Amino acid sequence: MSGGSRIVLLALFAALPLPAFGGGQSQTQSPSRADESAIRSYSLTMSKFEAWVAATAATQRALEALPEGEARAVRIGADGSIDRVAGIYDRIPSLRSAVRDHGLTTREFTVFGLALIQALTVNAALRYNPNGAKPDQVNPANLKFVEANRAVIEERMRSMGRR
Repeated sequence: MSGGSRIVLLALFAALPLPAFGGGQSQTQSPSRADESAIRSYSLTMSKFEAWVAATAATQRALEALPEGEARAVRIGADGSIDRVAGIYDRIPSLRSAVRDHGLTTREFTVFGLALIQALTVNAALRYNPNGAKPDQVNPANLKFVEANRAVIEERMRSMGRR
């Protein structure tokens, strides 16, 4: 994996408002079959990527504006299923608005982020080891999307990390 790709993945993890990736205290559970299916069946697009980037920035601002106790509860409580994470965002008006104002539901926001992380991670591994097997649980269209749009994705991720 190139240095630039590592930076992009680190920026993505650091920028994600999904508390499961932001240092919650509980251990992240393995995804359920329903969650795995939702992630695999989701197709990444550039318009949804742009909406997700904007929603991510907005949710970060919303999380920063929450009282520390409430923000911490969000981080700890979001380790779980897609529906649980989306439910947490739905219950907090500022987080719900931060996502919906950019044309995504909280569920789609969550699934998109997970599908993107999955595709970026597998893409980076395949660039490092081109003969490696592509995991069955990854949507092949998402791998193609990431490869075709890697420069744009990396630039947007770098920009998110600089905020």
